Amino acid sequence: MKEANKMIQSYVALDLETTGLKAKTEKIIEIGAIKVIDNKIVDSINYLVNPKRPILERTTEITGITNDMVADAPYIEDIVTEIFEFIGDLPLLGHKISFDYSFLKVLAVNNGFEFEKMGIDTLCIARALLPKDISRKLSSICAYYDIETKSHRALNDAIAAHEIYQKMCSEYEDADCLDEMKKLVYVAKKATPATKRQIEYLKKLADYHKIDIDSFPKDLSRSEASRLQDSIIAQYGKYEGSL
Repeated sequence: MKEANKMIQSYVALDLETTGLKAKTEKIIEIGAIKVIDNKIVDSINYLVNPKRPILERTTEITGITNDMVADAPYIEDIVTEIFEFIGDLPLLGHKISFDYSFLKVLAVNNGFEFEKMGIDTLCIARALLPKDISRKLSSICAYYDIETKSHRALNDAIAAHEIYQKMCSEYEDADCLDEMKKLVYVAKKATPATKRQIEYLKKLADYHKIDIDSFPKDLSRSEASRLQDSIIAQYGKYEGSL
């Protein structure tokens, strides 16, 4: 193991499950995180999150998270303060941590939090250190190190990333990349709520095409409303009535 003054011993290992890959348009459906102080897990959080929109079948196939599972879960706004207080001033660790950071940055901007972070990426470290015939997927690295995990569930993946980091620190104790932290960067702008005219037009479209309006995302932003409108028109056709 690297010397204590060189190894990063304290951090928050974190993982998110989401409705899709784009932080600007998709939503968090699960967050799992552990707080590591002096290489020991001292605390954890794990929440399913109601994304205010249906979870698509392909997302359920990947994550195992269903609409029923999140029906009574809190909205992200209900737990946002706890999330950022849990993370505090510690750096973030994760497997492709820039992805998770992008969703948290959007969450922070939309809820009035400052969120600038340094990150430790186990994917980058694995690419630099592990044998080339080992896949860089989290599940493959866990198998390589004989780490038991149930992938694509947030808390399990957060713990797995922590254990992978500890294993690599033990195996490659002199590698410089193990104590490198990079500033995480993602540009996020506060979402602008959909206009009254957009909402009224979406309701007319839904009524005209007999679409269940309860399936629409709640609290639409202006850009989300525009994309939803375009999607309905592309699939069902224009609204032929008067506005």
